[in-house]
Amino acid sequence: MNEAHFKILEFTVPSGTYRHHDDGYVSSISDTTMRVNELYSLNNQNYDTSADKYVIGRHYGIERDSHIFYLERPTIALDIQNRSHEETHALEFIGQLDALTDRLFEEQGVKINLKEVDDREVRAQLGSLYALNARDLALWKLELLYKNETFSAAKKIYKQSKQLQRKFFTF
Repeated sequence: MNEAHFKILEFTVPSGTYRHHDDGYVSSISDTTMRVNELYSLNNQNYDTSADKYVIGRHYGIERDSHIFYLERPTIALDIQNRSHEETHALEFIGQLDALTDRLFEEQGVKINLKEVDDREVRAQLGSLYALNARDLALWKLELLYKNETFSAAKKIYKQSKQLQRKFFTF
């Protein structure tokens, strides 16, 4: 049986017949995409590298292989956000999203069933929030540098799910 290790999410899960590959930091998303396409016998003929202008990471889910790579970001918080986002996509692809759901609740008191979140990008952003909060990184600093609708949606879900766990008693 295979295992998949997620360095930034900081856990290892059984991956069954899936294989997980993390190429780490790459110097070019486009060049690495073309190399990975060749690895999986995908056609690069119509691949438009200009579409990668703002891409900072990528996850491939091909047959039984999960493959991620990403650009190094200028701050630790942005780097953790980017890498854990791609790791969450990979975690979902290999069928182990429940492991992150369990960790969110056990370690951070956040009760979210990630499988019930409709948008896969929001799910991946919730994974990045888990990784950022696990390191006590100030999210307001990240928000100044990183403006993204899916990140904002994930942050709202995260905060609401954490607040639902609080109980208030009056005497």
